[in-house]
Amino acid sequence: MAGCDSFDWCETNHSEVDDVHERRIEVRVGDMEQDFLLELDHGVPRMEATLDTATVWIEPGEETDSFANLTEAMRRARIEYDRFVQQTRTLRRHHSVTEGLMHVDG
Repeated sequence: MAGCDSFDWCETNHSEVDDVHERRIEVRVGDMEQDFLLELDHGVPRMEATLDTATVWIEPGEETDSFANLTEAMRRARIEYDRFVQQTRTLRRHHSVTEGLMHVDG
């Protein structure tokens, strides 16, 4: 199967991976931009990121504070992860799965 029949938010190509569901997010704050991967791996929610090679700097009199921006980006990513954990706890499945289960004799 190429798309995901289980979760509306899943971006995984299921022709390669079956029990892993992924969603990518990008967080931008000021001069900082970071990509994160939210993943439901065999039912376990996790988040990962490869930190981009960017220069982080602060200088007296400059408006740009990359350290504060990086901190805020990480804080926002953590909030998104916490939301993701809450969503996956309820395991919102794709409506087609629910409809299919209605037709299963049990």
